[in-house]
Amino acid sequence: AARGTGPAREGRAGAGAGAGEGAGALGVLAYKPVFGDGKVWVDPLTGEAEPPHAIDLPAAVAARMRALADSIEAHPLADPNANPYVSKPWTFRVGGKLYGIDSKGLHLGSFTIPTAVLAFLSMPEGNINEARANQALMAMRADMLRAAARAQTESDFRDAVKEIRQRMEKQHEQQQKQEQPQQGNPRPAQP
Repeated sequence: AARGTGPAREGRAGAGAGAGEGAGALGVLAYKPVFGDGKVWVDPLTGEAEPPHAIDLPAAVAARMRALADSIEAHPLADPNANPYVSKPWTFRVGGKLYGIDSKGLHLGSFTIPTAVLAFLSMPEGNINEARANQALMAMRADMLRAAARAQTESDFRDAVKEIRQRMEKQHEQQQKQEQPQQGNPRPAQP
């Protein structure tokens, strides 16, 4: 059916089956889209209104299985009889020189670093983000310990100042007590 024709456009008042269905205010009829009208389904490539076609399920499954078989052939599984404790080499050749790592060592073109030497290299262990987070927590902990020590030192300082002040006041009071009786009895002047 051509665009703009068909059962959806035939629903005008007094025309054909369903006349008057969906009539709203001002006598406008509700639009009922159907396949082929372009309102329900439009082919994305051509823009033409076409009803959807049936899918040939056996052909679709066969095409998918062929693609799966091709990918399995391109990436074969490991040998089931291989020793699981020997790692596969991660090496490649460029210009006749071997690069990568295998059980013998790290291959860097014309020379190889043996795996025994690699064992002594210092390398960060674990997750680097976790290590950074741990360092940040340790720095915060150190700050809190320093602040606590500083507060304790300040408290100790205040206590020491208070003790010194009390001792000085006692000494001053004792000194005043010793001077008061002497002020009441003046000594005679010596000739």
